[in-house]
This record gives sequence, C-alpha cells and structure tokens, in this order.
Amino acid sequence: MSTPNYQYQSDFALKFFTEGKAEGEASLLLHILERRGIAISEHDRDRVLSCTELAQIESWADRALTATTRDEVFES
Repeated sequence: MSTPNYQYQSDFALKFFTEGKAEGEASLLLHILERRGIAISEHDRDRVLSCTELAQIESWADRALTATTRDEVFES
C-alpha cells in the first residue's frame, strides 16, 4: 500500500507508521537471508530487528538479493 502524498496529522502517527514499516521490512529481510541460506549471528539479527531506518534496511535487502555471505550484506 502506497501513501506518497498523505500528510500525517501527528508526529505519533508518522512514527507509528514508520516503525511498523521498518519492523515488517526487517522481518522480510531476515526471511530472505534464511531462504538464501545466508547464516547470520544473533548480533546481526538483533541489529536488523532494532533498526528503524528504512533506508538502511532497504540497502541491506538490496544486497541480500545477490549476496552469498553475511559480509556482502552487512559490510559496506
């Protein structure tokens, strides 16, 4: 669902939407890594799940699509 022109009426609503989206994308990233057979540490898992920056999660996810190791995903 896309809401490109929606203006949130409160900072709370914006934060709630952003955090919820980040949580969903983080879960999907972990699923992609698992399905691709890329093992990650508990530290990496916690790092992904605690990240609230959508751009960072999307960057990791882009790398996860072609990576063969965890270093290719998380190391810049």
